[in-house]
Amino acid sequence: MHPCRSLSLAALVIVLGGPGCARENTASSPAPVERVTWHQDVAPLVAASCAGCHTAGGIAPFSLEDYDAAAPFASLMADATDAGLMPPFQAEDTDECEVPHAWRDDIRLTDAEKALLRAWADQGAPEGDPETAAPLPTPPNLDLENPDTSLTITSAVEVSGNDDRFVCFSIPLNNTSQQFLEGVQIKPGNDAIVHHVLVFADESGVSEGLAGEALG
Repeated sequence: MHPCRSLSLAALVIVLGGPGCARENTASSPAPVERVTWHQDVAPLVAASCAGCHTAGGIAPFSLEDYDAAAPFASLMADATDAGLMPPFQAEDTDECEVPHAWRDDIRLTDAEKALLRAWADQGAPEGDPETAAPLPTPPNLDLENPDTSLTITSAVEVSGNDDRFVCFSIPLNNTSQQFLEGVQIKPGNDAIVHHVLVFADESGVSEGLAGEALG
């Protein structure tokens, strides 16, 4: 959501389940990449762009914190980043939706970074020398600091089985004046069963009739 979008809403609609408009990458194809290793090339990229979620006990389904954890997923990482599915930003500039400025907090990888992951996977995910490992950046902090308002879902949901479920919650904001939204953080009550959420602004209040198992 654009950081300066005005909010004068009846409710926020939160749909729990599996994962706008940031720019389309039109850069030219990167040059061929030499031998790529985990410790020298891939680990810093993963720490900067993936470790906020892909940590032990994190919200992502598997950890990418070290070589042994990440190497089995080398091809999946390359495929997901090539497709623009990871890191999850899901915004594009198109003819119908163009923004006058760059997107704030754009976490998408560059063409060169995607090529690096692809080369690492194609080369068999070599580990490299841990003795000469490149320094790792500090993983991104996903916490929204000093929020002005915190809203809590008051009803519980029981989850079973192996299929994704989408459950709708309608949360009144009770705004008494116009406010501007700068950031939103969703904190699941149980990280083990919630991976992605969809958040909608509902100015009409129609979401109240969809709450609960209506979207089941």
